[in-house]
Amino acid sequence: DKMCSLLALNCGYHHVVFTVPQELNELWRWNRSWFADQVLCASRETLLQLLGQPKWLGALPGLVQSWHTWGRNLLGHPHAHVLVTAGGWTDSGWKHLRHDYLLPSKVLREVYRGKLQSRLRAGLASGEMVVPAGQDSLSVRRLLQRLYRKQWSVNVQSRYGHGRGVLTYLGNYVRGGPVREHQLQSLTSTSVTFRHLDHRDKRLKPCPLPIEDFLFRLSEHVPEKGFQAVRYSGLYASSHRAMLAQARLSLGMAASPAPVVLKAQDFLERVGVGDKMCCTTCGRRLVQGARIERSDRAPPYVEYRDAA
Repeated sequence: DKMCSLLALNCGYHHVVFTVPQELNELWRWNRSWFADQVLCASRETLLQLLGQPKWLGALPGLVQSWHTWGRNLLGHPHAHVLVTAGGWTDSGWKHLRHDYLLPSKVLREVYRGKLQSRLRAGLASGEMVVPAGQDSLSVRRLLQRLYRKQWSVNVQSRYGHGRGVLTYLGNYVRGGPVREHQLQSLTSTSVTFRHLDHRDKRLKPCPLPIEDFLFRLSEHVPEKGFQAVRYSGLYASSHRAMLAQARLSLGMAASPAPVVLKAQDFLERVGVGDKMCCTTCGRRLVQGARIERSDRAPPYVEYRDAA
């Protein structure tokens, strides 16, 4: 509901995907949450810095970021999706982008590469970054130096008239996870087969894996406890609520709607799994019989003994 209210702004949006060279995947595996923070911060700073310059926009845009770590075949592919408003807020009101594109691709890639490299080097120097087994600080510094000569991938999609289409795309990733139920094809005592879309020829293909390999790939994408995968910044930051309200009025919209509190059944029906609240035997809707209030007291100690 929060994301829907944010993306109700009557303006265009750009979908930007920030990736990292595959040579950095091992650093990500040894520094999962920390590495993700650096990518999200570097991509946010890049967009806010460039779009804040008058020659590109000269305004404060709204950003919604979502962190993903998997490719279609479940292999490690850390990257950040960012939804960016095609305009922003200034002291004199809302300002639209003067051109159809968001930013020059080369400028975007180089600034992002410099910011992320700087963060990784600082983490290495301070000890925040864990050096992977079999490597040392010198080898990591040499790796980062080599990557300065490599072109990094930042993909900017064509402008969308509204953010709902991209919101649905991001929402499916956040809600569905690395693999969806409809992708699973078969399960035996030794293997799992799932379908995935091959990005090279855009065809659905089966991917059979030993159960151990499937579980390893899947578990690699479980976020660490407390990690925030979806983040709001720029005009959408909580500290800029007053600006966001002014932007809505400037775009001819009503004030931000009050959040809607949904019951469990209504929420499940909205996301397409309303049958989960029905009895599997008779098919009738489940009815809440009682509510157990949360207690701050520790559970009673129970001593278990062998029956013998």
